[in-house]
Amino acid sequence: MLNKIKGVKWKKKEGPSGANWGETRLDKLGPAMVSAQGARTMVFEFSVSISEGQGKIFEQEQFDDVLRAQFSPDTKIRKLRGVCAEDVGRLSGSAVYEVTLKDKKPVFAFVSTDAGGNSPNSRTSGFDFSVQNEARWKCSEPTPEPPKRTVPVRTAPVAAPSPQAVKAGNRLFGAWKVTHCEFYLNDQLAPIQNCRLNSGLDFRFTPEKFEFQIQGRDTEISTAPNYQDTQNWVDVMDSKGKMNRFVLIAPDKAYFATNKKDNKQTKFYLTRVSQLVE
Repeated sequence: MLNKIKGVKWKKKEGPSGANWGETRLDKLGPAMVSAQGARTMVFEFSVSISEGQGKIFEQEQFDDVLRAQFSPDTKIRKLRGVCAEDVGRLSGSAVYEVTLKDKKPVFAFVSTDAGGNSPNSRTSGFDFSVQNEARWKCSEPTPEPPKRTVPVRTAPVAAPSPQAVKAGNRLFGAWKVTHCEFYLNDQLAPIQNCRLNSGLDFRFTPEKFEFQIQGRDTEISTAPNYQDTQNWVDVMDSKGKMNRFVLIAPDKAYFATNKKDNKQTKFYLTRVSQLVE
């Protein structure tokens, strides 16, 4: 069956239980190395690796588009998990997908890129395909869940934010714009086309107020927000007692997730568009 794979020049074949590797060229990505692994007469895993300096390395935000580009339009691709929490904002990262070709059973794809070493052109990107969703592809650290809504708490009027509040929220201070979203059903990431931004969403965080604006509507303003800072996220409680968790994935990148309802949840990704001007 390996001989029938178009575009691969096999360099060495010793049967599925031995080393099977060859070379190919991917559209828009350039040269890549192909390897097949299995036992006896079957192939269980198939890998395609791209080396920096030879082919084109891709980044985390390109995983969906790059994987889709490798298949025909009638192929069904479903993301099973996005980038792991410990890899968000780093050069290294991975995601897992279910890929179903027309009239075929699904296979599972592990799409990854790494940061490489100290030597030049040491990064690699690639795809690993398996007949099952491999346990080793699981994240070692779960993605933080958004907090549940809390009962409004009556507090005394605050004339000015305390120094502690200013310090706690300073990583959020500024204006942010929602760029895209992901839709989850039963804790599984649904196809991206199921989640669309029908209007612009903007946030602005300052020590004195928290502003939320939906395109075409009046800006919602909450004075004297309470910021609770942690290593990975900032919780913001408005004057009505509603809590929102903004997970920081880079200095100018963040996301927040809606509360689950009927096993449905939406995750919104934000990019900072301006810093807070003192």
